[in-house]
Amino acid sequence: MKKDTLPLYFSIQHLSQDEDVSGILAVYRNQLEDDWQSTLSWDVLLMVIGSHPEYPAWTPVYLEGESQCNIVVLHITLHDLLSDDVLEYEEMRRWLFYASVEYDRDGQMVQYLRDFPKLWDRCQEHRILMKFSAFVRAYVELKRCVGSRAYLDAFSAAEQALLELARLSIVEHGQVPSSSLWQHVRLLDLGIHKLYEELVMSTETLDKRVELVLLACEFIISTRMYVYLSPLVRILHESHKGMNLLELCGHPDLVCIANEIPLLLDKLVSRGSVELSLVELDNTFSSIGAMTYYRWIDGRSRA
Repeated sequence: MKKDTLPLYFSIQHLSQDEDVSGILAVYRNQLEDDWQSTLSWDVLLMVIGSHPEYPAWTPVYLEGESQCNIVVLHITLHDLLSDDVLEYEEMRRWLFYASVEYDRDGQMVQYLRDFPKLWDRCQEHRILMKFSAFVRAYVELKRCVGSRAYLDAFSAAEQALLELARLSIVEHGQVPSSSLWQHVRLLDLGIHKLYEELVMSTETLDKRVELVLLACEFIISTRMYVYLSPLVRILHESHKGMNLLELCGHPDLVCIANEIPLLLDKLVSRGSVELSLVELDNTFSSIGAMTYYRWIDGRSRA
């Protein structure tokens, strides 16, 4: 797709005249894989990166150019683009692998796109950790519903658990879940796709279908938990005296799952990998009692 198909007013040349614009990145749909092209409503995605702190961030503008060319202009602050936190705005950042530099005021865009794959790889553990935590949360709800024989609620929980499992599988393959999730996961993990088909299309009774999903979830947790929880396992293993919940939730590598840490710790405790101990608070707040510390006692440091 050529640049001269864009409307003149919103052309790359016009956008680059703004002094607050540091660069312009473009993603062309016809340069993506076929399965992705079919899920998109735009032909060109323009990322306009602004250098000014007050530059309007994450404001999409939908345009229609010549020859029915659908264009999305997305305004992004330079601070957000250059942030080391690739987990933030993950949906947008997946396009950076396919972006080309259309305008670069001082060379930052070229360097950023060159460095981005390394940054993405370094954060892979944390992306997996977040997706697995969401999966465990959905699994716990599924188990609760099945235990109370609330099978309609269990069906919803089972569907959510499989959605989270599908996202986890896609992330584990180094990709970002697309809007056509089941089409996407079918290309990467046919087993999860078939499990979802069994849940929604099987002629088995409702209770049998949700219990099948529950068994599959329990198998994945029992066999893969230590792999997916690698950052948490490593941090606990390296702390010989143990850590309390506040310390764990405040750790830079675990902030992304702070709300799920108590649930994950319960799983590790139930597996016998972590032990609990009560430590008296030796400070002015000691009157409130003791604080629970978690200490790694398993022989493994990581899966």
